[in-house]
Amino acid sequence: MSEKADSKRAGSPRILAVDDEPRNLELLARALRRLGTVETAESGDEASGRIRETAYDLVISDQRMPGLKGAELLEQVAEQDERIGRVLITGYADMQATVDAINRGRVHAYVSKPWKPDQLAVLVKSLLERTQLARSNDALVKDLSARNEELEIAMAELQRSNQQVSEGLDAGGAGVSLGTLLQPLRRHVAKLAEDTAKLAERSGLTDAERLEFADSAHDVADQLRRACDDLLELSRATDPTARVDADIQSLVREAVEAARPGAGSRGVEVELEQAGEARARLDAPRVVRALTGVVRNAVEASAPGSRVQVHSGVEDGAATIRVGDSGSGIPAALRVDVLRPLVAYAKPGHLGMGLAFADKVVKEHQGEIRIEDASPSGTVFEIRLPLAVAQQP
Repeated sequence: MSEKADSKRAGSPRILAVDDEPRNLELLARALRRLGTVETAESGDEASGRIRETAYDLVISDQRMPGLKGAELLEQVAEQDERIGRVLITGYADMQATVDAINRGRVHAYVSKPWKPDQLAVLVKSLLERTQLARSNDALVKDLSARNEELEIAMAELQRSNQQVSEGLDAGGAGVSLGTLLQPLRRHVAKLAEDTAKLAERSGLTDAERLEFADSAHDVADQLRRACDDLLELSRATDPTARVDADIQSLVREAVEAARPGAGSRGVEVELEQAGEARARLDAPRVVRALTGVVRNAVEASAPGSRVQVHSGVEDGAATIRVGDSGSGIPAALRVDVLRPLVAYAKPGHLGMGLAFADKVVKEHQGEIRIEDASPSGTVFEIRLPLAVAQQP
């Protein structure tokens, strides 16, 4: 016997309700169908076969049934996939079995008869969110691990040529070893995996705690993804044939727009002022990526409620882009170091790849990045791209 939810949208949670009383199954399906696709089984044995064939997000079962009891069924569910939500429905006489099931760590929650539909729906919704978050984070771990393997392949190729190592990894002039580059990436993957495991073990999280955990995990993942992408681009040799005639002002606007969503989430405003026209033969995607990294760096250095100012124009035959933040500034002695790989000043947890990539791209186009003090506080990154040189075929 089964009842499908009214909405069969892609990604809808799958819920299995188990009870030997058809009337009870009908009530469960009605109470939960707004939360996802509800299937029902009239015995623990029937449900046991179902869970081996179908990936459910939550199983809710009555305790007292002929044959396989509810607690025993939920133990099987946990053995198959710890992330699946597990709810036991009990009567007063079944309380000892409920306590035993909870003590064995196989039941996330129990509901006493008679249960109220609204309260049950709230409980199930909370457990479904927990399950989906755990699976999402597991997918992130796999994705990041795959990117780490991709990095190792790129590094192995670079080892075959000292010249490639010098061009790809030593963007700031300092030798960087393979182990030094990969170790921080592995630590970030390990941290995300550890956080995911902790989430799977904890069933008492509040909604606020779950949201905070999700934001933290996704922030780590985004940082690592971005660092992986920057490192792979950093290791790629320059391809002069990829350069095309491009409007630099348009590329600056594209970079600012790419950085604005992250700035908005941090409460930082990005202002753009442009003057004059500037065209050059550039590897446009790499230049946009480099400029975006510089603007994002300024956003991350700025406090909520402040602003990042971007100005682009033409001076002395060069396109000049200035990106100013209102942060704490960078000491003069460190201004060369922050353009090197794996250096992130005053940014705990960051891998420091964005500015290194930007510096490499600018140098590929015979330009330079200068770092100056802003007024009254903060830092200005000035990027200069000589138009006459860049326009050469």
